[in-house]
Amino acid sequence: YKILRLLANGSGGEVFLAEHKVLGEKRIIKRLYKKRPFYRERLREAHILKQLHHAAIPCIYDIEEDATASYIIEEDMGGEPLSEVLAGQKCLSTSFISHYSIQLCEIIEYLHEKGILYLDIKPENLMVKDDTLSLIDFGGAMEQEDSRRVLFGTDGYAAPEQYQGQAGEQSDVYGIGRIIGLMMGQGNKKDRELREIYERCVRQIPSERYGSVAKLREALVAVGKSKRKQRRKK
Repeated sequence: YKILRLLANGSGGEVFLAEHKVLGEKRIIKRLYKKRPFYRERLREAHILKQLHHAAIPCIYDIEEDATASYIIEEDMGGEPLSEVLAGQKCLSTSFISHYSIQLCEIIEYLHEKGILYLDIKPENLMVKDDTLSLIDFGGAMEQEDSRRVLFGTDGYAAPEQYQGQAGEQSDVYGIGRIIGLMMGQGNKKDRELREIYERCVRQIPSERYGSVAKLREALVAVGKSKRKQRRKK
């Protein structure tokens, strides 16, 4: 591989954009240092990704290792983070918000069907390319059977129960809700139907949120249909 540039440098290691010298294709290489805290937990990302086959989730190509680090080699999904897309927008339409929120729900639904909780939904982990959303960075993801060991989150996006050693599908509902709220902040804040969906997603008690991401997606689809009917009447 030819290293093109450093993308991120964190407590566990670095993330590089690279090019396969023979194939000429872009790759993401994550270098995880063995002596850094939570090395084993971060390496878990590779074992989760190898179970997944979805167009909006990066493939894992290989894991290399030397004396000091492990290297996770993943597909480069391309595009730009949702955080950068939003930075260039002053006002978002309801259709824009619904479009990306529904795509996000579909990706998270797939993970839940595979028994995986994502648990780190934030705009930096959502890539936008050609009007299509993809999900990267599975360093916080875990199998549902291990979810009682979770004690982490990104401030402003993680569900409160994640800091209490508990997590479930409704924790990801909360994360999606925070993304909806972020987009609404740059759109029509007076949209009653979207606001009600957002407020239900981010309730403090998990049982008061949508029972599943599928139920949340159905609510978002219903809003889209309602808006189209209103436009036709006009």
